[in-house]
This record gives sequence, C-alpha cells and structure tokens, in this order.
Amino acid sequence: MDTRSGAAIKRLGHFGVVCKLNFFKFSLGMVMHGLSGIYHAESGSLLSSHLGG
Repeated sequence: MDTRSGAAIKRLGHFGVVCKLNFFKFSLGMVMHGLSGIYHAESGSLLSSHLGG
C-alpha cells in the first residue's frame, strides 16, 4: 500500500466528516432561524391584533 494514497484516503475521510458537521450545523441553523422567524411572526401578529383590537 502506498503511503500517499493512505494519507489521501485519510484526508478524504476527514473532509467527509467536516462536510457532515458543517451540513449538520447549517441544518440546525436553518431550523433555529425558521423557528425564531415563526416566533417573531406569531408574536408580531399577536401584538398587532392586540393593538388593533
């Protein structure tokens, strides 16, 4: 086994892990952003209906 290919495979594996982590962080961020957006929209509509009423 060539040591260079072993290092390349290791690097590729590491890259895959980093991609997965970044994707997970991105997904979590999107979910949190969506939830906070919904929350703000709900509280905003409640506030406006309260003020209007």
